Parts: sequence; structure tokens; C-alpha cells
Amino acid sequence: MGDRAFAYRAAAAAFAGALYAGAQPGFGLWPLAPLCLVPLLLAWRGASLPRRLALGWIAGTTATVLATAAAGATGAERYFGLSAPAALAASLAVGQVFGAGSFVLFALLAGDPAERGPLAAAARSAAALAAAELARGTLLTGFPWLLLAYSLLPAPALAQLASAFGAVGVSLLLALANAALAELVARGRSERQRVRAALCAACVLLLLAAAPPLGTTSGGSVRGAAGDRAPGALRWLLVQHAPPAERRSAPGEAREAAASLRALTRSAADFDLALWSENALPALLPENGHLLRGALRGDGRERALLLGAPRADPERPGTLHTSAFLVDAEGRVLGTHDKLKLLPFAEYAPWPFAPGGLGGREAAPGVAPRVLSWRGMSFGPLVCYEVLFAPLARRLTMDGAGVLVNLSNDSWFGATGAAEQHLAAAMYRAIETGRPLLRATHTGITAALDARGRVVARLPAELPGTRHVDVEPGRGTTPYARFGDAPLGAALLAVLGLTSFRLRRPPSRLR
Repeated sequence: MGDRAFAYRAAAAAFAGALYAGAQPGFGLWPLAPLCLVPLLLAWRGASLPRRLALGWIAGTTATVLATAAAGATGAERYFGLSAPAALAASLAVGQVFGAGSFVLFALLAGDPAERGPLAAAARSAAALAAAELARGTLLTGFPWLLLAYSLLPAPALAQLASAFGAVGVSLLLALANAALAELVARGRSERQRVRAALCAACVLLLLAAAPPLGTTSGGSVRGAAGDRAPGALRWLLVQHAPPAERRSAPGEAREAAASLRALTRSAADFDLALWSENALPALLPENGHLLRGALRGDGRERALLLGAPRADPERPGTLHTSAFLVDAEGRVLGTHDKLKLLPFAEYAPWPFAPGGLGGREAAPGVAPRVLSWRGMSFGPLVCYEVLFAPLARRLTMDGAGVLVNLSNDSWFGATGAAEQHLAAAMYRAIETGRPLLRATHTGITAALDARGRVVARLPAELPGTRHVDVEPGRGTTPYARFGDAPLGAALLAVLGLTSFRLRRPPSRLR
């Protein structure tokens, strides 16, 4: 009887994982976000700790397999040249560590909801999920992908509380709605308890729907270029060169990529600053600066180019950086940001793997984030994967960046949901900091987001093209930009600590 009962619970946990995946960008069924965890929270009521952990693992594995396995396998196959089975195995392994592992930690911290009153149980479950997400972004190398909050990409108006509490704070509120709904339908609750649970869920959903951005920010506007620029705005040109798949990692790609990017950029008139993607020029700069000649029209106008390329560190011979370069019309480098958050196994071999394990292809992280400036506008570069990490965006904002810029290359993931999932992280960095965010990629998603995370302009995927946008920098600070996750972390510890007391035992327990 116990095994049969657990089988039903396991099916419910897998269903919750499927709902979680369905809510994420890629599938885009975002209205599932406030209820996707309900089957899991009901499934582990009254279960022993080992079985709760197993149910968490089932839900997390299902969610990550459905939402990320195809993207991870495609990326590993294209980038590393692995066979299809090896690429899938690598993708599943990463999903186990950062996806399924996060759900297991969620189960461990949440405890058994049946041992608490409905509001205490809901608060503890929500705090447990948020704590697991914070851990996902910091433990090991950190990989804060597929957070519950990212499901709101199609509905940025519901994500505005991230300006105060960050993306994890929005996840906390969504988890609280899930937990309150679970308490509403759970067996053994009185009518009064059900009413309290219903009111809790309703209040959370109303809060998400009605909350405006918080903070002292102003400006931060983005709009399609038309006519004269607004005072204080610069006209940016977003460039997507969409190289053929067979050329993206071929020898000699640098000349072809440079020629394509030069042609696209020169074909566009009336802009102040052009934005190219991460490693748009796959050749060392400034040593190969001649490949950039002619990219900006020599018509006497002040223009600059922000692009990604590798850089050899002159102070540390043999050291390479993945960098963003600000270059003027004469090809002079005006500023450089070296990528701080490197992608494990693609740019470096993490512990416990031996240095040199990538055959000499390792990059070195930068020392600190660098704010760059052009014609009075300061902007903070986030190279590819760096846009996942809110502390970097916060640091750039507090150092004076009025605009965030994400240079990326998502072409490795093909026609999967990874590009939309990456865009969701960018949306939250814009809302958290109150700053517009511009993205340029090889094949998409190249887009401009305003300070509320709304996509103002977007280029079609897999096609070469350009888009003009007028950008006014954001000013002031949001609570999240100023304080980060520290207040939320303290609140989570308080909730987890306080709800550890006044436990009551349920009449029976699944063994």
C-alpha cells in the first residue's frame, strides 16, 4: 500500500515538474506559474524526509529535462563537437546538479506542510524555494537559470516588484501563491484555515498585478528611432549578422564575420553607437583592429562601436580574456570590459577538473566590472552568461551605468527555448536596476528592453539585420540596486527559523 501510494505521489511530482517547465520561456504558458508547484506540495504532505527528497528530485528532473535538455544537448553538440548521446548526457548532468539539485534542496528546507498551520506552512514553502534559488545562483559556479520568476517574461508588468526584491523575490511571491493554493485544497484543513489560505493567495496575486516599480529612478526610456533624438538620448544601432551555421566556428571566420558586420553597419545611417555581439570578431583585439576599418562611415560624425572579441592580457603573457571593446571610428580602443563570469567547461575548467583541461582554450576572468562611456552616456557591459548574475548588474549600476548592454551568442542552442530563457534574465536585470538593457547576438534574440523590462524592439531570429533605438539613460537607484539580496536573505532565514517551531504531528505518515 505504501509503495502504491508513493507511486501516485511520484506521478503528482512529475506533473508539477511538467507544469513548471510549461510555465517557463520556450513553452511560455506563464499563467501556470502561480499553481505549477501545487501538485508537488500536496504530494509530499505527510511523507517522510527521504521520500520528500525523492519527490523533489522527480519534479526537478522532469522540469529540467523538458525545459533545458534539448537546448543543453544542442549547445554541447555544436560547441564542443560531442556526439549526440554524449551531448545529451552532459546536458542531463548539468540539469541534475543545478535543476534537480535545487528542487531537492527546496524539499529539504520546506519540510512537511502537514506539520504546520496553513499560513506557516505556506510561508515556509515559499521561503524554501527562494532560498534554493539563491543557492543555485551562488553554489559551485552558480547557474541561476530557470528561476520560477522567469516564467513572467511575457508579462513584465507582473514582475515589477523585482525593483525592490530582485528576481528571487518575485519567485518567493509566486511560490507563496502556490503554497497558499495547496493549503486551500489540502485535506484536514478547517473552513477557517481554507479561507485564510484563499485570502493569502489572492493578496499575493493582487500585489503582483498592482505593484509599480519601486525606487528613485527616472529616465531609462527606449523607443524606436524616429526623427530627432530626445535631449540626453543617444541613437544605438543593434546589429545581428546571423552567420551561416557552418561558418560559426570555422577557421578564418574572423574575416567573413568582420565583412558581414561592416556591411550591415555601414548600410545603416544616422546612429551614434553601434552594438555588435559577443565574440562578433573572433580575433584578438587590438591586434586585428584593421578588420574593423570601414565599419563606421567616415562622414565626420562622432560614432563608436561596442563589440565582443578576445583580448590578450599584456601584463600576463599567455592570458586571454573574453572582452567587450569600445572602439571609435579611427579604430582606437577607448575602453575594455573583461568578462568576469566565465562559462564552465566552455571558457575554463572548474574545480575539481585540472587547469589546462580545455586544451589551452581557457580564458581568465576580469578583475572587476567596467563601466564604459561615450558622449556622456555611461553603460555597463554584461558579456553573454554574465546577464544571469544580478550582483554584476547591480555593481555596474552603482558604479554609474545608465544603460546595461548584453553582448551574447545564443546561436549554439538552435531552435530551442534557451534564447527566450536568456532574454528572461535580461528582463529582470533591467527591472532590478531601473536601467534600459540592450542586447546584440549572432542570431537572436537581439532586442532593446526599457527600464520596466518591456521589449521595445526586437530583430527576427536567424536573419541578418539592424535596428535603431533611441535610448535615454536611467538615473537614480532602485532598492534592489542599492541593497541586493541581503534583506531578502535575512528575511528567508527568519521565516525558516520561526516556522521551525510549534510543530504538530499529523495523525499518520507515509513511510
